[in-house]
Amino acid sequence: DTVKSYVEQFGWVIIDDTNRKQLFMDMVRQMDMSYSYKPVFLKAVLKHADNEGCVKLDRVVSYVLNYYKKRRNAGVTVEKDNSVFVNPDCSVLDAEKVILKYPYDRFRTMQVLTLDAENAEIRFNKNLWEQLSDNEKMEIEDICDQKLIAYFSRL
Repeated sequence: DTVKSYVEQFGWVIIDDTNRKQLFMDMVRQMDMSYSYKPVFLKAVLKHADNEGCVKLDRVVSYVLNYYKKRRNAGVTVEKDNSVFVNPDCSVLDAEKVILKYPYDRFRTMQVLTLDAENAEIRFNKNLWEQLSDNEKMEIEDICDQKLIAYFSRL
């Protein structure tokens, strides 16, 4: 993972407004995955984020559930057998728990996203969101698509 490699090369990395965007873009480009959750989650957040980089958590959960439902309906591998998303009766609450435990938490530790629990919103770091161009957002989505193709080709 990108932050780990920076730490190994240069010692502790302080993530701040001067390097957050670069670290985030590097992490996206080098994204390793045990499951398909990170790219699906990122696509959901980017698709539904408003002009301020905020998205309602229920929209993210709905997108993620729908992503795996479409895979199931297409007759392709949904995910690894032990994934909650393999179950066609996966509840919204179970999906939300997985989303907040795995992909969200990874971006939270990089100080890219925060959860406003009171308003049930996920928010991009304000400075990062302002720095990301529309082309970079499209690049992130394209990378996510490529990562998903590569991931599912290995299953």
